[in-house]
Amino acid sequence: EDIVVHEYPNIGLLIDTLGTFSCTLASWVFIFSIYNKAPLIISNGWKAKLREKKFKPQQDDSAAEEHEDLNYVVSAREMTSTEARQVLRIKGPDAEEFMFSGRRDFYSTIVWVDYWWINFRMVLDDDDIRYLIAYTGTPFIALVISPFFYALQLLDIITKSPTLVNVIQAITLNKKQLFMTALMALIIIYVYSVLGFFYLNDSYYMNVATLTELENTCPSLVVCFLSTFNHG
Repeated sequence: EDIVVHEYPNIGLLIDTLGTFSCTLASWVFIFSIYNKAPLIISNGWKAKLREKKFKPQQDDSAAEEHEDLNYVVSAREMTSTEARQVLRIKGPDAEEFMFSGRRDFYSTIVWVDYWWINFRMVLDDDDIRYLIAYTGTPFIALVISPFFYALQLLDIITKSPTLVNVIQAITLNKKQLFMTALMALIIIYVYSVLGFFYLNDSYYMNVATLTELENTCPSLVVCFLSTFNHG
């Protein structure tokens, strides 16, 4: 990079300018995506969590169960923060206990913080949001550390092409099969290395430094394996 900047004095300024533009554009894409996707992610997240009953009260839930058994609904205003948090985790943010004023009101800063913390975790658990965070952070890293990281943004083409998505899935969904295939290949190379070490050692000579100087690339079984792996 220093050599390029030295030979072309304006290239550094051009890279920084384009990098700043890339950071700005990526940030706007991130903000727009969060604005559009986060509410849906949060809504679906609460429905899924409550449906699967993954939220468990952190304390004794007897107070919340007592409210459920009553013929009337107790307002969150009359609950302690602990009871309100239990209701939030059992019934969700749209529970009747929080809707007495006609709009959602938890009547407690602690419950509000708990509610937004759960929402924040739901958003971060979404794969698309994680990708957006990585995509947005890449130009900032490139701007601060090295322009090399700008090249990583070209990998965004994978998300835009269904064919490439299928290629990635073919790799990630068949990791065990690919691992066993690679292991079998290593075993075959090792068998050939043993054969070459004991019977074909004279064939393991390669040119080094000059065309007239030859070096045995199979002086030991380990080196023979590495040479066979490297050169075939």
